[in-house]
Amino acid sequence: MKWSLACFLLFLPLVAIHAQQERKQAEKEVRAMSRELQLDASQKNIVRDIQLEYFSNHREIEGLKNSNYRLYLQKCRNIRLGMEAMVAKVLDQGQRAEYLNSIEAQKSSLQAELYELQKQGMSKEQLELRALEWYLPME
Repeated sequence: MKWSLACFLLFLPLVAIHAQQERKQAEKEVRAMSRELQLDASQKNIVRDIQLEYFSNHREIEGLKNSNYRLYLQKCRNIRLGMEAMVAKVLDQGQRAEYLNSIEAQKSSLQAELYELQKQGMSKEQLELRALEWYLPME
């Protein structure tokens, strides 16, 4: 019992540090999106909550990074697609169009990169991994 309590007390500050880092990352993303899309106060609050969930979800799957990298990347992809869909729902029609165009431009850039890597002889499996790595958490 004492050992469990000691471990819990030692682990608690680490959780607080991660939560603080996630809040900082979420705030950074909200500021960037607010500049690009002119979010109103209500949208900022909702997007902040979405971003906090996004970073929390990534923290939850972090253990897979070393044990099953492909599964980790697939989960990163699903988390990002979910976040993008939730953000898009919060935006008005004009903002949504700009947001989705930005995502499409990024994906087009990835496709061009993958095409170049394929021409250089990268294997299909390596190309698939590179495509999935595009979905890694935003820094």
